[in-house]
Amino acid sequence: MKPTWFDKFACTPGRLTLMEGAFLYAAALAASRIASSGNMLELGTFRGRSTCAIAAACKQVDMRLTTIDNYSQGACPSVGESSEDVVRANLEDAGVADVVTIVNGNSHEYQPLAGLSFIFIDAAHDWESVVADCDTWWKDLQMHGILAFHDGSHPGVAEAVEALGKKHAMRPIAHVGSIIAFEKTGT
Repeated sequence: MKPTWFDKFACTPGRLTLMEGAFLYAAALAASRIASSGNMLELGTFRGRSTCAIAAACKQVDMRLTTIDNYSQGACPSVGESSEDVVRANLEDAGVADVVTIVNGNSHEYQPLAGLSFIFIDAAHDWESVVADCDTWWKDLQMHGILAFHDGSHPGVAEAVEALGKKHAMRPIAHVGSIIAFEKTGT
């Protein structure tokens, strides 16, 4: 039997749980249904496990995923090494490299991508960075698009998400593991 996207995802190293990966795949598919065109964005790649889940959905619906991480920042000491080469190899192994554009850099400095249907934020976890990531990309998320945050119980992320909920029109739609997801309902 041919391995499914989930089998390949399960073999990709990273911190995302299997349940969170299944949710990202489903949320990305749902987001693709609200957009006649558009692509998806991930901020913070680490080893590419979440990238594989989102990219598997992109592959199903003929969309592309751009993932941005600052690999020059180095590894996360508690979890292991990451690099653009590691991510690229993991995406190849999962069979989704053809729908992913990897950007090595700061997400606040990258040229915006208009018409996004899905954004997953899992980069720096301090309040300022989470708010800056959301504010930088909010205007590019289509109405009814999905914005999801990883590590929603992390103090910096939780406080930022609370502040962003007061600043931007977004409705909570799911909380799966440590992922909190919202639907964009206005500007």
